[in-house]
Amino acid sequence: VNCSRSCSRCLRSYSNQTYWEEFRRVDALQWLTSVCLLRRDDPKVKLGAMDIQLKRVEEICSKASEIILIRKSLGDLIGSLPTSDETGAECSLAEVYPGWKSIQEWLVNGKKVHLLSSTTLDFHDPTNGRALRIASAFLPHVQDKKLELSVGNTSFTGSEAHAIVVNEAQQTATLLFSPEYMGSSLERLWPEIILAKEIPASEISEYFVKGVPVSAAAFQLPAGVQHSHYRMNQPRDLAKDFQFLGIEEIKSIEIVDRYLFAMDHNVDALGDLLASFATMWKTKPERITLTYGPAGTTMEDQAWRNTAYNFVIALQKRPEFADIVIQPVPRSYREPKGDKHDRRIRIHSKPVDAPAATNTTGRRQRIAAAKPPKQVSRIFVAELTGGVSHLMDVGSETNVFTWIK
Repeated sequence: VNCSRSCSRCLRSYSNQTYWEEFRRVDALQWLTSVCLLRRDDPKVKLGAMDIQLKRVEEICSKASEIILIRKSLGDLIGSLPTSDETGAECSLAEVYPGWKSIQEWLVNGKKVHLLSSTTLDFHDPTNGRALRIASAFLPHVQDKKLELSVGNTSFTGSEAHAIVVNEAQQTATLLFSPEYMGSSLERLWPEIILAKEIPASEISEYFVKGVPVSAAAFQLPAGVQHSHYRMNQPRDLAKDFQFLGIEEIKSIEIVDRYLFAMDHNVDALGDLLASFATMWKTKPERITLTYGPAGTTMEDQAWRNTAYNFVIALQKRPEFADIVIQPVPRSYREPKGDKHDRRIRIHSKPVDAPAATNTTGRRQRIAAAKPPKQVSRIFVAELTGGVSHLMDVGSETNVFTWIK
């Protein structure tokens, strides 16, 4: 039956017409499918695992000494954390990742937590705001040896125990299974249907093999990366964050933010940022590129283009921006939206002669001297977790990660 909720060919009849708006055929089918997975020939049931309520799971965890989560991944850690529409503050990790909220509570209460995943993530990637925030949250617990992460090559099929709750005092462990596949540790701890089996603590090794440990160094900021965390109502120190402008001869500036021209406050923030840059730069850049979009609709796309055009015209009339090529670059609303987290600023210095190599032979030095010197430039990158508007709005919370290539 091709209907979304219900129709006269499946559920609706004269006698139940008062409930038509409440029918959810698809949801009911999914629930029945989950229940059927609890059939007696399920291998987890054959092992002696029994149905258990979520409240009971929480009670078992509250008495545990260690909790082991065995999942395919930690979760979706790509992009930036969203911001609250009401307060403008960046959402906390616990708001974005409900699983982390529970893990934090376990750690605060003195429990050990082990997260085993079949996939890992580069926590040293400064362009990935979520990974950097998770890394900073993990680090103190990893250093205290309360939180342990490891990466295993186990093929996750959904038939394994997804969690093992250890009670050292009673020398027991509770295996927690799920008839449905569970992928990540941080996003969703427990499914609607949970099966449990108690075993002696001495048998844990039959169900859990530690993977390759992830060291504390994996969660530390990479060398050369600077981090500024601005809380709500905290003044910004742009002179410190963007001191590169006053040191180098600047060739170009590129600002990338999907919402640069979305609303008046976005445009005002961009104008304020560029005005601040103009007071800091050692030399005027030759070009400023403003990459924005994609918009949501055709009408929105055209409105953003018009706003960008008017902004550039007004900016070029100001003496500090005279003789600078200012180019707005829209991304088409037809392209996939994705996360479009790429809210960053790149500043390119003017090329200079590369220093001559000193560890070469005399012959190679003579050959190199006969060639024109190689030109190199430095690239300053600032990753903005909240975009330009959050950077310039003191009432918002934001993070700035900066480094030089």
